[in-house]
Amino acid sequence: MPITLRGQSYQVAVSHKGQRYRRQFTSEIEAKTWELDTKLRLTKGELPDMGEAAEGRSGVYVIKQFGKLGEYLIDHHWRNTKGESGATINTRHMIKIIGAETEIDKISTHTINLAIATLRDEGYPDTTINKKLSTVRMALNHALNEGWRTTKLPVIPFFKVGQGRERVFTYAEEADQIAYCKAEGQQDLLDYIVLSYDTGMRQGEALALRGHNLDGDTIVLRGSATKVDRGTKALNTRRIPLTDRALSIILRRMGDEPRSLLFAGFDKDRLRRAWDAMRETLGFTDDDEYVPHAMRHSFCSRLVNDHNVNLLIVKMLAGHLRLETTEKYVHLQADALGLAIAALAPRRNSIYTRATPATGSMPHDNVSCHGNGVVGSIEPREEGKVLELQRKSA
Repeated sequence: MPITLRGQSYQVAVSHKGQRYRRQFTSEIEAKTWELDTKLRLTKGELPDMGEAAEGRSGVYVIKQFGKLGEYLIDHHWRNTKGESGATINTRHMIKIIGAETEIDKISTHTINLAIATLRDEGYPDTTINKKLSTVRMALNHALNEGWRTTKLPVIPFFKVGQGRERVFTYAEEADQIAYCKAEGQQDLLDYIVLSYDTGMRQGEALALRGHNLDGDTIVLRGSATKVDRGTKALNTRRIPLTDRALSIILRRMGDEPRSLLFAGFDKDRLRRAWDAMRETLGFTDDDEYVPHAMRHSFCSRLVNDHNVNLLIVKMLAGHLRLETTEKYVHLQADALGLAIAALAPRRNSIYTRATPATGSMPHDNVSCHGNGVVGSIEPREEGKVLELQRKSA
């Protein structure tokens, strides 16, 4: 198998007598060196160097314990990928719960249920439990495919979750946030907040912005990761036109160094500390959904509620792969349904006419549909449509 680039790492696999050996490296040279060394070892009847996560027995590469299986995936599957940090945390958490020395073959449905109960006792919501269980599911699937697990896989449920985050910031709350930043001299937080409201970028995307992402008055987020671009979560390149205030922030922060980070020195930890201080000052300490990500929800919701932007356009701006994801980010205002029905009131081309109710008539008798009277009351270009509808209903 040729050496392939996966994310920011190089994956190489060598097959020998029905057994496949695979590793990932940060450079292509390391991958080629290991490939040659592995082939040489195998021809001599020796085991290849599989890193610290692997163990050998009877001349066959095999993993028996769940802890080593998890570390193997961390080292060989998630390493140098976008999801490395989260996957590593979740995998090691599940290793702690299930047990590092637990044999892979002995992980049963009962084992999974006990792990779920532990996660619930620790206060994790279903969305987070799903993410943690997904690492176990992937690990056991990999073990089964490699022949390290000989029994059928346990049942690992996926919990349905509701609409998710409901918090959308009002314009008044946005104004309070901006006023706080100005009063406290929090320029980094202020710039981040404005960009978030006006572009809907994910936290990682905004903090990784560089001057070269600017193309005229548009931000270009490239899907694939490079040495200077982290890439997007969905691996899709997207363009986000900028408001005047967002453009001015980027121009000011980029200065004469277009390849430098716009938020150099302002990482996720500093953002969290600055945000928590603001939340406490503004009196939202007990509001669990008063978080930076709610600005992304606000961006999507405002486009739909305040500006009637088509949901497909919102999907493109937000960088979602599926429309269903965008729907979770759009929270309709309370009177949205009433406004939608009110929009039907001035209809003038309806094929329905409201008749004068007669005494003792049934409720549905108040609306009549009669072709002879209606056709003459609509525009000529609509007549064919009405006749066609009548033919279909006949």
